[in-house]
Amino acid sequence: MKNVFVRIGEGSLADHLNRLLRDYPELLLGSYPEFSNPEYKVKVTLESRDDAFLERALAEFLKRLPADCVVRIA
Repeated sequence: MKNVFVRIGEGSLADHLNRLLRDYPELLLGSYPEFSNPEYKVKVTLESRDDAFLERALAEFLKRLPADCVVRIA
């Protein structure tokens, strides 16, 4: 599993998530808004049993996001 913490809200993130799921339909994807943390607005989780598939999906997701919106990846 990979966790991506981003500075943009779910409304701005929705199109990115929907496109990612369209291109990687086997990916398990979660979106968890955070209202009280000043560091980030949403935690996105990406899951797959296939590590190589997960890394490809993560790389594609990060490439599609606006510049400087990723706070950290865990």
